[in-house]
Amino acid sequence: MTDDDREDDERWVKTTFLRRIAHDIVGSAGVAKGALDEIERGAEPDTPQQQSFYAIARRSITKLERIARRLRYAALAEAGELPAARAAVDLRGVVDKAEEEATSLDGRRTVKVERVRGPEPLIVNADAEQLFVAIAELLSNAIRFARTRVRVREQRAESGVTLTIDDDGPGFPITLIEQLRPRLRSRDGQRGLGASLPVAVDIVEQHGGTLELSAGEWEGVKRGARVVITLPR
Repeated sequence: MTDDDREDDERWVKTTFLRRIAHDIVGSAGVAKGALDEIERGAEPDTPQQQSFYAIARRSITKLERIARRLRYAALAEAGELPAARAAVDLRGVVDKAEEEATSLDGRRTVKVERVRGPEPLIVNADAEQLFVAIAELLSNAIRFARTRVRVREQRAESGVTLTIDDDGPGFPITLIEQLRPRLRSRDGQRGLGASLPVAVDIVEQHGGTLELSAGEWEGVKRGARVVITLPR
């Protein structure tokens, strides 16, 4: 096998193969959701315990769909096929939706998510679905790593609008920002696939924005992690 053949095989794995896996996961998750719907409709009046089991099952299926979404976006970015269908979008509404997903899938009783919502519309020219994916991934990461607190704040800036996410967890490894390429690789402090942060960076940069990593700030003390997204208006 030549070097060119190896490069072709590696590219196929990172693009076509990942998309096919994502497609199969979504299809199977959809079938499982449909089966769960039928079970719920045909069951006797549910006990609190049964309701809890249904909720666990639905949350697990949605997490599988999220894994498929990560793989699909990583594959599209690798192939240079991450087009954005842009329109005027209120960033606050996108953050609302992302916060709802992140807290429903990764929320913990010991972690409080504080939202500092802008009082006025923060309009950006963006693909709402892609922006939702990026922000939901970042919020989920913050919740998973936080000890007790996550803070989400959006506001106007001179160059556009910013979204700041702080958590009081262990913070980012110093070398993390240098490890985001290639997208699919092992990184310091990684949990799971490690595709969520590279996908978020790809989406933000696709929109002409920036994503910065630094230490968080709590009561004037630098600790934890901070992600700042800046998007042009």
